[in-house]
Amino acid sequence: MDALEALDRQVTRQVQHLELGVLDWVVAPGALLFNEKGGVLVAAAVWAREGDRGMQEFLFAVLAATTVVRLVKVTVPRPRPELPVPPPARQLSVPRYRPGDADYGSFPSGDTAAAAATGVVLASRAGPRAALALGVYTAFARVYFGCHYAGDVAGGRVTGTVAGGLGA
Repeated sequence: MDALEALDRQVTRQVQHLELGVLDWVVAPGALLFNEKGGVLVAAAVWAREGDRGMQEFLFAVLAATTVVRLVKVTVPRPRPELPVPPPARQLSVPRYRPGDADYGSFPSGDTAAAAATGVVLASRAGPRAALALGVYTAFARVYFGCHYAGDVAGGRVTGTVAGGLGA
């Protein structure tokens, strides 16, 4: 278990130290789209593209993923990662949870779970297979901006993929 945690921290550190410059503007939406505010935009887009039935599948998948995430976060109270010192240069930043916040737990990543569930539902509805990349895109962004460890987003990706399969 120590080796796995060391690998998790090493991968997280390597991603957090990347400096993508202007590409931060491309990565940032992945860190924001599946939180409580951005999720409203995603839901509206799913409804507009997939109609009522697609919206039902989306809601079931995301609610299932979120329920599992909440249960695990209560059971496995892992703190969020510290930002590197000195922090890497970023074109912009994204909000991060702080100790004491209601959603401070880090494992698994709820945003990544919601993104993965959404991608599976969209791809299953004869949508583009590229929709499956939503979970990977969000996972990378959440680690890149210091919101999660790599292991947190891996757990979120698995949770969301399974929930998306149940919802689709």
